[in-house]
Amino acid sequence: MNDRNGRKLNFKAALERVSSRIDFIPQEFSGDGYKLFGELSNVVHGEFDEKEALTKYPALFRLVLGVLDKQIDREEIGVARASLGWNSDAEDRN
Repeated sequence: MNDRNGRKLNFKAALERVSSRIDFIPQEFSGDGYKLFGELSNVVHGEFDEKEALTKYPALFRLVLGVLDKQIDREEIGVARASLGWNSDAEDRN
């Protein structure tokens, strides 16, 4: 992903741009400066030695699954609400 001048965005800036367009990154992970994604980037780019990366793998894997699970839940809840005709929170209160 590039900025308006054609330069590559750093990973955090790219995540912020995506988050501003779609609500994909849960608040738990965007609110802490995208720490999860920084850790993943460090593993991918070899910032950790192999032992440290393998030690962190189970926790990072679970957190990534959590992000994906939340997105799937949001989509399924949206479909269920739409099938019931619940289009907005304001409508629910009436």
